[in-house]
Amino acid sequence: MPKPVYCHLKTSTFDADYAAYERAGAPLELCIYGEELDQWKTNGVADKLARLKRGYDPPTTLHGPVYGWDPASKDGAIRELAWRRLKADFEIAALIDPETIVFHSSYNHYQYGFIQDYWIETTADFYRRALAELPGKARLAIENIYDTDPEPLCKMIAAVDDPRLGHCFDIGHFTMFQKNYAADRWLAAFAGKLYHLHVHDNRGREDLHLPPGQGSIDYRPLIAVLEKTAHPFSATIEGLSPEANFAGVDYVRRHFPTYGI
Repeated sequence: MPKPVYCHLKTSTFDADYAAYERAGAPLELCIYGEELDQWKTNGVADKLARLKRGYDPPTTLHGPVYGWDPASKDGAIRELAWRRLKADFEIAALIDPETIVFHSSYNHYQYGFIQDYWIETTADFYRRALAELPGKARLAIENIYDTDPEPLCKMIAAVDDPRLGHCFDIGHFTMFQKNYAADRWLAAFAGKLYHLHVHDNRGREDLHLPPGQGSIDYRPLIAVLEKTAHPFSATIEGLSPEANFAGVDYVRRHFPTYGI
């Protein structure tokens, strides 16, 4: 049976967008921004989650904080903030039981390239601590953002060496930031560790989050790799509206190999 194709939904747009997803019975990837996590039990986020559970209770994944996420920062206060955000996400995960929790890679060559070993060791320690408290059946998938090559992230995941930690491959970020890497070479570095995909489109310069097929990304090399990828993975369409996400789901169902997605 094909795995769900999730639709990206921010809690900040929940009130406007939820009804469309409920009508469609869409699986959801919930994204809760950092500031919302601070008081999530009393600021309305808990009410939205309760409405979701009382309603059609879809399969879910959970997206971790977007801005300022850096569990390897040289600033201890920023590292502590990352831990507090993660703990809040884990409390939410205990309620909604997501299949996967996605966190951004904080690796940036211009910031950590000359202290790469520090980034690998510090980030690996962070996720070892996290996995000791991971609720339910969830897996963690670390998403490429500004990563220009897969090696630092791949080494970090290998250092943790836990089957609950793998990679979320974001084709939009890959297109914008990779340097001289084809999709097959990138994903070969994460053999057996591809847990999730983020699917969206752009025109190579800005992170536009268009539906796939509406930008300039050539998906054929990725699809060719996925046809040979036996490890089970899931996918999220990261569009900016329900209509964009539904168009992305249709694209994936028509063009991507069905055994993984």
